[in-house]
Amino acid sequence: MATESASNPRKRRRQLVSPYKRKTGKTFMSAENVPVESGPWRNLEMLCLMVCREVLFGHGVYVKARNLQMLFNFVAQSDSVKDMSLLIDYKSTAQVAAKIAHLEANSMS
Repeated sequence: MATESASNPRKRRRQLVSPYKRKTGKTFMSAENVPVESGPWRNLEMLCLMVCREVLFGHGVYVKARNLQMLFNFVAQSDSVKDMSLLIDYKSTAQVAAKIAHLEANSMS
């Protein structure tokens, strides 16, 4: 009996790995011919967002996602940012709102 199991071992059947696994969201969307506006937030973009929020707050402008997005994109698309080759991408109002909500939910204060 020992020779029977050694000559004919049982193998576990494994599922084939899906071609969609192990791809980043941006890579997957590009492969599906879906345009991707921007990737994850860079540290510089988050810093810019925080500064924009403080500017609005400091000038008494209501800090809501749309106002913040307009100021952020104004800075991101400025000639100075382009001249310095800073990587600050355009963000949608939904992206700004989600990032602010995330930062507020995870703040330690």
